[in-house]
Amino acid sequence: MSGGEFALATAVVQLTGEDHLVGSDRLRADRVGEGLLPAPVPASTTAATLAERFGQAQWEGPPDALRQP
Repeated sequence: MSGGEFALATAVVQLTGEDHLVGSDRLRADRVGEGLLPAPVPASTTAATLAERFGQAQWEGPPDALRQP
């Protein structure tokens, strides 16, 4: 799953009324409803898996960019 697919799935989960990553697990359990979604719903642990792809430079980049005038 790409970062973009994860962002879309997270938006879908939030639009269904869930507000935490565990909500994606609840939505995945609904087999009929999952078929109506525009993207597959990932497991709640997917965020951690995607975060592992980032190195130190990627984690430090956004704060450094925000500090520049």
